[in-house]
Amino acid sequence: MFDKKEFSDILKKINLTYNSMTEFAQKASFDRTYISKYINMKLDNPPTPKILQKLANASNGITNYNNLMFLCGYTNHYQDNDMYQRRESLFYKLLYKLDSIELTNLEINELKDICLGNTQNNSSNKDISDFITGFSEEKQKSIMTFYNDFIEEFFETEGRLLNKHNLFRKKTINTKIDKFGNPVVSLPILRNR
Repeated sequence: MFDKKEFSDILKKINLTYNSMTEFAQKASFDRTYISKYINMKLDNPPTPKILQKLANASNGITNYNNLMFLCGYTNHYQDNDMYQRRESLFYKLLYKLDSIELTNLEINELKDICLGNTQNNSSNKDISDFITGFSEEKQKSIMTFYNDFIEEFFETEGRLLNKHNLFRKKTINTKIDKFGNPVVSLPILRNR
């Protein structure tokens, strides 16, 4: 659900870091009146993820993209799980690049559930083909391309992380451990003769 009040408050805080709203708008690549409408809570629908990315980039450290996505109802929860956050981050990074289709918040959340669910190897995996039924042929192709890109990039990223983890494990497995469980490193001792 779009939290207009909180979103307005964040925009006000960001605006205070600039000399004027015009400067803020230029940095975010928007018209000043567009930002003003959100600050004054005149718009009922949240900005698109692409616009939120621009606002996050212009926020001078006040907020970030994930926080704005949450406030605007595109994400419904945060998890501390690093893997989930990496998957969610990848989803929104790719969604941001997807200019060819417009999806509602509900459709974005459903697509996210499908994408993230299908990377967890659980029995509740949803089928992407069920999701795209009812969309136009062009929209179906765009969503399938997005989905395939997400799955491919996810497994590529996770594979790199897994390889790093396995290399680290191999190094630590061969390390001697003292009686307290600490790694022991052997160093040669040089004696003066």
